[in-house]
Amino acid sequence: MKNLFVLLTFATLLACSTENEDSVSEETTEVAQNEDTPTTTNSYSLDLEISKVNEEEYDLNVTIDPEEGSYVVSPFSQDTILGKFEISIDDNANLIADGNLSESPNSVEEFDEALEENVRFAKEKTTYTQRLKLQTQDDFSVKGSVWFVYEPQCTPEEINFMITYKGREMSIEELKTLALR
Repeated sequence: MKNLFVLLTFATLLACSTENEDSVSEETTEVAQNEDTPTTTNSYSLDLEISKVNEEEYDLNVTIDPEEGSYVVSPFSQDTILGKFEISIDDNANLIADGNLSESPNSVEEFDEALEENVRFAKEKTTYTQRLKLQTQDDFSVKGSVWFVYEPQCTPEEINFMITYKGREMSIEELKTLALR
């Protein structure tokens, strides 16, 4: 899984550096000339929530709200771009993804001139929901992550989380956020 993540990150950074070659070199030069320049972080909010559907099923809801002018590529986009929004849970015998991911509101397909193809961008507050099916009544914890490229900054982002089932209650906790720059 980590090798796949490293490969996807490298491919995404390569694609972004090729697409934005002029602006990247200008930014690099500017930072190198002024060491007092503060580092900036991307401005978006991401909320993780678990909601009980019934005794065996739960919904994992991930809501992203990008700042104005920023966006992520929808997992439902049929283009060739790398870095689409994705949710994953580590392989385990206790909890499985059941069914397809849903998106609300639905992203709108539009023509991207740089890619010269149609792309579905999530430019507003969007919730992705994955149904989870409980496979045991025993207590457990399982890690997962949300991964996407935040555009137009072209920064890969990974938000790790832990889902815990204890005493017949399920909860989720954000572990750490990685911005790979």
